[in-house]
Amino acid sequence: MKILILEDCPQRTVLFNKKLAGSNEVKIVTTAKECIELLETRKWDALFLDHDLRSEEHTSELQSHSDLVCRLLLEK
Repeated sequence: MKILILEDCPQRTVLFNKKLAGSNEVKIVTTAKECIELLETRKWDALFLDHDLRSEEHTSELQSHSDLVCRLLLEK
């Protein structure tokens, strides 16, 4: 299973790797930009989005980074 994870907390990335690695291919990225780039270039079986991603530049202060990724997925 190919799993893409958007997570910027180092402790959570360790947990994700412990729980999901093994027979799965796990790719962890720390920015919405990286996540969107990988979503546009590859197919994934599962996607985990950080619910409290730290600050990056927003298109709107009301949009979270995970919201941007979700909107991209809905458009496809």
